[in-house]
Amino acid sequence: MNLYKIEWALSLLSKYSHIVLEEGNDITKTNMLFIIHLYHRPNIHQDQLAEMFKMNRSSVTRSIQTLKEMHWGESVLDHENKRANLVKLTTLGEEKYKSIMNQLLEWIGVLTKDMTPEEVQTGMNFLEKMTANACKTLGDHHIIQLMERM
Repeated sequence: MNLYKIEWALSLLSKYSHIVLEEGNDITKTNMLFIIHLYHRPNIHQDQLAEMFKMNRSSVTRSIQTLKEMHWGESVLDHENKRANLVKLTTLGEEKYKSIMNQLLEWIGVLTKDMTPEEVQTGMNFLEKMTANACKTLGDHHIIQLMERM
């Protein structure tokens, strides 16, 4: 087995996925991830987004600002923690989520072409295990717990 192929394959999958999903879209990969995540976890703190996606807080703030400018998201002051903002999608953001998911499903269809449902599930299981192993190795147990709840 050529071990370098794993890293190369993951890199290419990531690169091609971003190209396809951003093509003809008025959205970046980061904002796409945020919209998907905010749909499933509304009213999350900006700091939690930074932690979950391993981004610095200023990058998250810029992305959230873009979501607000596009009317896809909004942030409100957390009444329990006055120094923190909660972020959620607007109605337009929820519509954008549906559009993103349609594109994502089409792309997954391309990636899994000629694969049986069992092969697709096995591949997903492998990716989840590899991600969990990376998180464990780097001491990121919080991310593992979040993944298990999804």
